[in-house]
Amino acid sequence: MKLGATPAWCLWCSALSVVILLGLYWVMDERGASESAWFVTPAGENTPVTYVAPDIYYAPGLTALAAPFSAGWPGEARAAVMTAVMLALAGLLTRLMARRACDSIGARCECLRGVVMEFLRSCGPPATRRTFLGATLAAALTPAAGAAPRAQLRFGLATYEWGRDWDITAILANLTKAGVHAVELKTLIKYGNGRAERYPHGVELELSAAGRQEVKKRFADSPVTLVSLATSEHSPWPDAAVEKKAIEDTKGYVKLSHDVGSRCVRVLPNIWLPDAPREKTFDALAAYLNAVGGYASELGQEIALEAHGGIGELRYVRAIMDRVTARSVRVRLNSEKRNTVGEGGIDGQFSLIRHVLSPTMHIHNLKLPDYPYQEVIDWLVKAGWDGWAFLEVSDKVPDRVHALAGQRELWEKMVEQGLKRTAQAGRRSANA
Repeated sequence: MKLGATPAWCLWCSALSVVILLGLYWVMDERGASESAWFVTPAGENTPVTYVAPDIYYAPGLTALAAPFSAGWPGEARAAVMTAVMLALAGLLTRLMARRACDSIGARCECLRGVVMEFLRSCGPPATRRTFLGATLAAALTPAAGAAPRAQLRFGLATYEWGRDWDITAILANLTKAGVHAVELKTLIKYGNGRAERYPHGVELELSAAGRQEVKKRFADSPVTLVSLATSEHSPWPDAAVEKKAIEDTKGYVKLSHDVGSRCVRVLPNIWLPDAPREKTFDALAAYLNAVGGYASELGQEIALEAHGGIGELRYVRAIMDRVTARSVRVRLNSEKRNTVGEGGIDGQFSLIRHVLSPTMHIHNLKLPDYPYQEVIDWLVKAGWDGWAFLEVSDKVPDRVHALAGQRELWEKMVEQGLKRTAQAGRRSANA
């Protein structure tokens, strides 16, 4: 029988596809050659066109004309010509029909936009080839199980204070010594009087292409992962020119983050717009986030809006995010007590932004009793949070590396306690 004699072509094709995808990832993402693939872009963006268009070739009479070119090198030449024709046809049809199709479909589907964007944001930032490959390999290597995925609460350092005077060499050495394997680099600090402060690591907008590649390589060759850039970019601004500059600079940091191998850019809400209802501030901040978030999506980056300052109450942040359509924009917790004591407590407050929660957050001195870290960790474990908590402290200590290692150990103990509590609660629920 045919089925018994035919090899498992689906498995062979899947294996070859994975090898080809790995090769494409290396060429396009690691070697930065994506722009050279312009000629296949129309086909990739409009797969239905390239799938259906070849049927024209099978119209009566056309196949008979090509019979002499069905084998050997003539057949290979015909295949190459057909490929070129289909790519050209896809590009032509895209240009001819895109605007008309978008106008028609967009008018009919506008009513669904809010529901669709809410679903897309709940799915997380858009996938890149890197995240797709990582997820595929993880799924292939993970045994099947009925239990929910185990939360991953990783510990890292935000260089804002304890890493203020460390260059990249010192960052890699000190974090490795402290057993800390993730970092967020603080970028240029802008003060209201026009003064600016730069950090010794030098990862700033003016860093050259060669310098960016060097930074990326140094982190890639170390046990420390560069996860995020913490910028001082704010929005909204009453002055339109200042707001435009903030958008341009934020996009510059998104490109910088991409180039150095990071995955996230932290931004901050600014001030309430003067003499205006709160909704106007929400709208202005959402417009900024959509502008920079759209660009971040193109580069596989995340925009992390930190719940910070007067607009940082989670009820306000939720109102802002309800206006944001860019999937790459998420909300970063900042370990502020006000966002744990409102209506509904921790669960009630965090649930406001759970569907857009960033995989990065800021924590402060874990030894201080003024914030319920254990309860927050318990909630994150229960929610299956997978991310990095970056320590941001200004305490004066004689040995920052030793103190950093102590904070990491304390965090890991709290996480282990949270995992145990969640497991116990699950067993009690199963036995009830």
